[in-house]
Amino acid sequence: LISVKKQTQDYRGVNVTNLTSSWKNGLALCALIHRQRPDLIDFDSLNEEDMAENNQLAFDVAEREFGIQPVTRGKEMAAEAEPDKLLMVLYLSKFYETFRNTTGNNNGKVSSCFSVKTEFKCSISSRPTHKMTGPLKDSWMSFNNIHRCVLDQQR
Repeated sequence: LISVKKQTQDYRGVNVTNLTSSWKNGLALCALIHRQRPDLIDFDSLNEEDMAENNQLAFDVAEREFGIQPVTRGKEMAAEAEPDKLLMVLYLSKFYETFRNTTGNNNGKVSSCFSVKTEFKCSISSRPTHKMTGPLKDSWMSFNNIHRCVLDQQR
């Protein structure tokens, strides 16, 4: 999460401290996209209170421009008390895969949206795979890779 904090620290209304509530209003997702491609999102025009629209904008832009399929919809994200941690890990892993070897709006330096070394700890069996479909199922391999990194870090 340290790298995500750095990528989003100068953005209004964004304070990434975890993989759940920090993402609820959609501004952090928009900031990650804006950091890489400022031409895609007018960040200054976003309303912090319009969670559903912010999230949907990020999901739509990420899918259209980067091929990152959403794992939920903006309205669903806004309606939840906080985003599901596993869904966020799966979704953010796609950003990591997309941007890890690219130069973004980071003074020409290679940047990655976030580090796979997070504080997220869980059991792979905590989410039944028979309920996964579409983009969530497609993201499962990414989660397994992150999970292995977390396990390796704990050793």
